[in-house]
Amino acid sequence: MLSRRHLLAGAAAVAAVPLLAGHAVADTPTPPATDWIQWLAQRREHVSLYADDDRGHRLAWQADRRVPTASTYKSIHAATFAGSGINPQRRIRIRDWEAYFLPGMDGDAHPNSLAMLGIPANGKYAADPDQLIPLDWVVQAMIVQSDNAAADYLRDRLGVPALRRTAACGGWPNAEVAPELGQMLRLWWPGANDELAARFLADATFRTRALAELSDVPTTDAMLAWTKTTNRATPRDLASLFRSIATGRVPGQHYLELPTQGGTLPGELGIGYKGGSHPGVIDMALYLRRADGTVVTATIMVSELSWSDWLAMNAGVGDYSVQIGLGLLRDPATWQRVSRELVHA
Repeated sequence: MLSRRHLLAGAAAVAAVPLLAGHAVADTPTPPATDWIQWLAQRREHVSLYADDDRGHRLAWQADRRVPTASTYKSIHAATFAGSGINPQRRIRIRDWEAYFLPGMDGDAHPNSLAMLGIPANGKYAADPDQLIPLDWVVQAMIVQSDNAAADYLRDRLGVPALRRTAACGGWPNAEVAPELGQMLRLWWPGANDELAARFLADATFRTRALAELSDVPTTDAMLAWTKTTNRATPRDLASLFRSIATGRVPGQHYLELPTQGGTLPGELGIGYKGGSHPGVIDMALYLRRADGTVVTATIMVSELSWSDWLAMNAGVGDYSVQIGLGLLRDPATWQRVSRELVHA
């Protein structure tokens, strides 16, 4: 049986589940194990959704309700870096990135980042912490693997005001961008997000104690309660930023389209994607750039799930992303079912 520690770590891993961009919804050879539209419709009080096909059709269900963003908010960091003017090939030491790393609490996003980038590892850390790597690799790790340490490193490098300016330019006012490190540490330690993160980085004694404390995993009830205190936004906020990136108003297409690279169909130019998960929450935000110049955006945020329902979503998140995510981007029948069974039920 999986421990609560594995389950908490797995929440972060969901954020990096690849969207099966090359999978055409209409060509699914066998019926899916779960009808995710029906599943969501049966829990519609937990769903917040906004979608716009750029052809005069919109779907909105609790679209202005503020709910936890999980890792979807990392799209702000990618867009801010892309527009910062910083040379993506500027080199940093891996130890400066790994200073923000909480081992075992990210669904192995950081070890997976090292493997993706071809960086030799020693356990969950880089074998040579003084190895120099381009900043571009850190951004890739944050978006493709949903590396929390990468997000926090970039947050400090770019600055919170710059992140919020980027989000506001994209139509997402007053974005919450608290550090992943501080939010995670609040599961064990009292204090504000920024204060805990700064203490972890600067106080070696506290860092050692905090790392040791990770083995004492909170109860499921505590984790579900904690999720409600993390960064929040509305589906409309996320969808606005994604549309702004897709249209070029805000930079960042290159990074948001990395998870779906090579998966476009005829008539499509690119698919942007960022997923996210915390206990009780699974979110995804997407856009599709079409060759005719139109852009489809969709944000689906599912929150305050029971532990059993959240585990069920985790188990089927790949198929869920195809059915719901790609379905809203590409399949009129999916759009109509979501409208009929969820939005206008």
